[in-house]
Amino acid sequence: METLKNLLASPYLFLGLAGWAGCAGCAASALFCAKLRRPLLPARHWTMAVGKVIGHRGCRTEEHPSGNTMGSFNSALATRSLWGIEFDLQLTVDGKLVVFHDADTANLLEGPPEKVSRMQCSELRKRRFKNVHDQNEVIPMFDDVLKLARDRNMHVVVEMKGFQRSKEMASKVQAALEKHGMLDSCMVISFNFLSLYYLRQQSSVPTALLAGRGHFVKAMPSLPLAFASTVDAIYIYFAMAPWALPCFIGATGVGPAATLLSQDYASRIIRAGYTIDTWTVNSGEVARRLRGWCVNQITTDFPADIDQREARS
Repeated sequence: METLKNLLASPYLFLGLAGWAGCAGCAASALFCAKLRRPLLPARHWTMAVGKVIGHRGCRTEEHPSGNTMGSFNSALATRSLWGIEFDLQLTVDGKLVVFHDADTANLLEGPPEKVSRMQCSELRKRRFKNVHDQNEVIPMFDDVLKLARDRNMHVVVEMKGFQRSKEMASKVQAALEKHGMLDSCMVISFNFLSLYYLRQQSSVPTALLAGRGHFVKAMPSLPLAFASTVDAIYIYFAMAPWALPCFIGATGVGPAATLLSQDYASRIIRAGYTIDTWTVNSGEVARRLRGWCVNQITTDFPADIDQREARS
């Protein structure tokens, strides 16, 4: 009896159960996708050039510290060394695609905190940013940013946020890219492999599956830390293994955080035929190392001077 009590009190039992639960969840998700599986469309060509600079949420400046505003995108587009801009998409309750990073409004917008996915688009866009100097700035619509990028001949890297209404978001993203003629100038990225899977069923746009430590810990705050951390580790393993989730969902690239990359891993991914879209790189020394490893896209908060930082390192 004493041995049983000690076993039940041991953290290793919980971690073991959490690990098995995580594996079971991944297996269930794979079986679910397989049941709904339709032929995936072949992906369009996405350049394999090395060291392309991507502006993280545009160009984050004193006037636009959080990015994802039309002002931050215009600042980024004025940067010579920039190859493209990255931004985040959320789906409002009435089915509109808005450019916004956080799942709720607490940190970025004035007014009471609310979930973006539960707000009407018109209601959301009435809110003013807390830390943006230009009070005329409103949350951009996906269509507005695509039109800006198309008119300025700029590539875009679009992150689909959230884990709900995956199929609806994928369909709306595909429709918008087609409407603005951006299918050849866009890569779609996400932590949600189902969103990318549904997108590949109807679109040939290049995609990359993201991976980063702590993402699921933040996404599941109500769950025990040990369990969420275990799910996080399992997801990272399958998201970064080219034979696993990237292959299954028809992704053309992987998007690991820069802290997860090594030279050996980069070589294996490139040999497997995938591009590498890494984030968020604000150190010149790290940027130089990643270019030496033939990383394709380097996403940075400071696209205007990342080359100068690299030269000084």
